[in-house]
Amino acid sequence: MQCSGSASLIRLDTYSQAGQAGTDDHARYLKPGGLPQNCRNWLLGGDPQNAPKSPLDRYEASFEYDTTTNTGKWLGSNLGHSVGHVSNPGLTRGTCDVWNWWIDQDGLHIRVADLKTGFMQVAGDLPEAFDSWQLRWYTLAGLASIQAELSHPLSLASCRVAFFTPNALGEIDIRPAHRNFTPQDLVTFQHQLDQLAQRIQKQAGAIWRTGPWCGRCPGLHTCPIYKGIVDQLGVTCDGPVTDRTIVELWRLTKHIKPVIETAEALIANKLLHGPLETRPGYVLGHGKEITRPSVAPDAVALARSVLGNVPTKEVLDLEAINDMPIDQRLPIMKALVDVGAVRISRFSTVGERRVKGV
Repeated sequence: MQCSGSASLIRLDTYSQAGQAGTDDHARYLKPGGLPQNCRNWLLGGDPQNAPKSPLDRYEASFEYDTTTNTGKWLGSNLGHSVGHVSNPGLTRGTCDVWNWWIDQDGLHIRVADLKTGFMQVAGDLPEAFDSWQLRWYTLAGLASIQAELSHPLSLASCRVAFFTPNALGEIDIRPAHRNFTPQDLVTFQHQLDQLAQRIQKQAGAIWRTGPWCGRCPGLHTCPIYKGIVDQLGVTCDGPVTDRTIVELWRLTKHIKPVIETAEALIANKLLHGPLETRPGYVLGHGKEITRPSVAPDAVALARSVLGNVPTKEVLDLEAINDMPIDQRLPIMKALVDVGAVRISRFSTVGERRVKGV
């Protein structure tokens, strides 16, 4: 959790093309057989005998966890948005991308991983896996749910967490924590999370933290940090532009971009219910449909399976393909789309238009 205060905000589900791409990637990877062998080996501790009887239960697993009592339960897998919310300060719910556990003569082993395909991974803003509160919560919730089903407590033999990050070739890099979580670590995490849950209920405003994660926060539109942000635009571009001006402009754009993206998402979501009148005879609504290609994680490998000579710069080079004559470009693009190397996203623009018949 990058910003603790965000947990107290009124939340709104928003759509973005980048977010949808991340959702598509999760659907591609988070299923039995969807992850490459290196990830499966990591989840199994290098031993195929540690595979679960029901692999589907290990993907997108939802938990309920009480940070005060350190108790929890597994709610199910692939529940989507039906996980629900809870209002008790210490009782929380969440969904882990992928996990695994097994028991041997040494005790209980657990592996927890989160698939990162979004903007923070691209921007290099992921924390070290050991420091991720998200992974800490998943681990505590998973362990609590396991212990709840056992007839007697088991000692923790190993506890490892990692981020799974797809690269441009469609492979997945494993970014593990620098060391295992120890039992003492987990006790500390539980106490810290419980204190945080109590603080969020009482004084969330004291624990806001801005950063690149703000652009994808579903509660940004009610965030007090961004209220009145337009007042900060005191930088002028008239006259000589100094080095200091450039630095200040860069800082402002870091704040402005997520605000604009969130505003666009709010507008688009509202207009899903119908157009809004702007003035007599005119409405604001969805207009022309636009298509936009995006490169799949494993685009190069897919492209080479159908094309002998595909333009690449370590990744699939769509700009070079678009520069080709149309009689060459169209069959290449069709082949790339057919094999999944290129995905076509469709979305409509938003704008003011005249009401027909008025």
